[in-house]
Amino acid sequence: MNDEFRDMIRQLKEPFAPEDHEERDLPGGGKWFYVRWQKIRDRLDEVCPQWQEEYTAPVYLDKYCTIGCTITIHGVSRQRWGNAEIELLSRSGKDMSRGTPIERAVADAFKSAAESFGVAAYLDEQSADKREFTIRYLHSRGDARAFKAARENGWVPGNLPSTEQKREMVAQERRSLAVAKISENQQKRLWAIAKNDGGYSNNGVKALLETYGLTSTADIPTTQYSEICQKLADRELAMTYNREPAVS
Repeated sequence: MNDEFRDMIRQLKEPFAPEDHEERDLPGGGKWFYVRWQKIRDRLDEVCPQWQEEYTAPVYLDKYCTIGCTITIHGVSRQRWGNAEIELLSRSGKDMSRGTPIERAVADAFKSAAESFGVAAYLDEQSADKREFTIRYLHSRGDARAFKAARENGWVPGNLPSTEQKREMVAQERRSLAVAKISENQQKRLWAIAKNDGGYSNNGVKALLETYGLTSTADIPTTQYSEICQKLADRELAMTYNREPAVS
């Protein structure tokens, strides 16, 4: 990693201005904050004007539209996947979607790919440390929304977990994720990626899984799902693992 690329990453990781953060409702109640994909695109344009993006063809699996996005910065490419429900209906049956499933999946994939370079990664609500950082960051700049939302969610200074509690929470999350297996829909998506993007044969997929000590896609832990999907989208890697011609 050269100095120029390292400096770009540092700038990409900088927190966004408080006014760039918008609220959203969490599925289990409470609120959290996000940054629109347009703001993320602007950050990329500002820091590394020569950045590039590329998308896979959309794949429809069950109720979801799935698309892969590859962002390349200074010769370094990282791919992530985005999903969008084909229909977003309220309990009364009202259409709650904004844009087409492809547009929403593209935005989700783009934000995930950008996050892999550190853009808005501090907003990841799965980490207690990042929750605390966002609360304190916005509050220190006169934006009380995060503090208010954190109070509603039970995440406020004085009620934030101690270092030991955080370690135990992370350990519990890891233990639960270690035994959690991917869903049937995720297995279907994985096969679609392997066949359509990577050109894997059935034996090629099996050979790749064997390197993880797995015998079936049903045994894939959720913690390894994204990594395996990325490898299954790699056509050069497929040539290594395929033991018979890929089925077209």
